[in-house]
Amino acid sequence: MDERDYFYIYSPAWVHWSAGIRVLHYLCDLLNRNGFNAFLVLHGEQSESETFPGLLTPVLNRQILKTHKQEARRIVAIYPEGIPGNPLNAQYVIRWILNYPSLLGGSTNFQDEVLLAYSKELSTSLEDHSEILVLFVPALKSSEFEENVDVPVSEPIKMQIEPYELIYAQKFRALGGELPPLKKNQIEITRFGSSAPTRAETLLLLRNASLVHVFENTTIITESLLYGVPVLCHENAFFKSLIAEFEMPMRGISWSSSEIVKTDRTYNLQILRNAESSANNSIKKVFANIELISKRNINNSRKLKLPNRGIFTYHSISRAKIIYKQKGMRVLIRFFLNYISRGN
Repeated sequence: MDERDYFYIYSPAWVHWSAGIRVLHYLCDLLNRNGFNAFLVLHGEQSESETFPGLLTPVLNRQILKTHKQEARRIVAIYPEGIPGNPLNAQYVIRWILNYPSLLGGSTNFQDEVLLAYSKELSTSLEDHSEILVLFVPALKSSEFEENVDVPVSEPIKMQIEPYELIYAQKFRALGGELPPLKKNQIEITRFGSSAPTRAETLLLLRNASLVHVFENTTIITESLLYGVPVLCHENAFFKSLIAEFEMPMRGISWSSSEIVKTDRTYNLQILRNAESSANNSIKKVFANIELISKRNINNSRKLKLPNRGIFTYHSISRAKIIYKQKGMRVLIRFFLNYISRGN
């Protein structure tokens, strides 16, 4: 990599509930703070607050794009695994594997692209890519959990029964999974939709729960442990291991109801702080060792382009086709209903 390289990170606008979106914005921030030139290329619906205050996340627009073209910048697009192809027509492509490929309708064909794995677990899950670089960026900030972490709350919101347990299974349900009937002291929470709690309400619910049940990889796990609440993982066809168990070996996680593990809030907060520091230190090392490959696009005469903003885009339609092919119509309908309710 050299000073000519400009990184275009393809991402939706900022939302609190999506770990994938958060880490894309955090990556842009980290690159800029470490001497690189990075821009967000936002796609999907427009929102009132498209970026998070305090992050160095400049948004690419047509004027900036024109300037980069005039300056003959070398453009490197960074896409997560769930985005098919190269919608920006960039000269070079880095694919950041944030989840198990094809779990959420992503491609499994990454020929002629530079691969980065979000975690060691994901790197080992990729066939024939055992030597790819790992770049782990925590999806949460320790500062959010250091503030008022020990302040007790007199009454959990919307609950009359104490103690209570929380259930989280958003993607599990979308993929066709079925939950056992909820007990009287259990509440199922979601990240988005008209019935979803706000960010503050979600954290309040987590902080006062006695146990959190999860059926998928989610930041709900980390958020719970940072409040000292144990987590019970329910193994299923879509959830057999933790994506970042190596990078963030937190206490309080169990896979059996007979082995609920006590948490250590102080220990877990330090683990998150260490992961944040490691991410900042590893940015230069990782990007200094990337060798750009561009067999697919080296003779590409198509011009760089910005995406049209809206609910339905070319890549969202392409992804829908992949989900239908891989998962079937029922799963596609569930994902579609979740997708259109994201902004509600």
